[in-house]
Amino acid sequence: MPLSEVPMPQGFPGTSGHLLVCSAFLVRDRHALTHISRLSRVLCECCRQANWKLDPTLRRACRADVADLCKAEDTLATETGEVYRCLVHNHDDLDPGCKKELGRAVHMAFFIWSPGAILTRECDADITQVCLKNRPSMDRIPGAVGSCLADV
Repeated sequence: MPLSEVPMPQGFPGTSGHLLVCSAFLVRDRHALTHISRLSRVLCECCRQANWKLDPTLRRACRADVADLCKAEDTLATETGEVYRCLVHNHDDLDPGCKKELGRAVHMAFFIWSPGAILTRECDADITQVCLKNRPSMDRIPGAVGSCLADV
């Protein structure tokens, strides 16, 4: 298959997705492709956590709440997750639909957990102590960290 026909990973701005597709195409090694695929999911999730507008479902559900409660953070237009932090801080005042989608976003952040991620960094020390202490490679398995935390 020519490189031009390889499907691009969804959710990637600019050249990041193209770089991963090129890597996957050129490597043609199943083991390497697995790691590249996981990296693409993690990068995609990190992009969504950095900018709430990259999550269309959350954006639709929380548009009014962001305008009312988090306008200053949204105006900053940073890629540091300020709007997510504001939504979490104001959780009790959010519209039910926004609460649901924010919960989904946080759930996904734990499903594809990586240290230092915007939505989960406050839990990194606990995850390391509780989940990764006896199974240090658990973070490489999608959903394993979230399952570990659910069992605690």
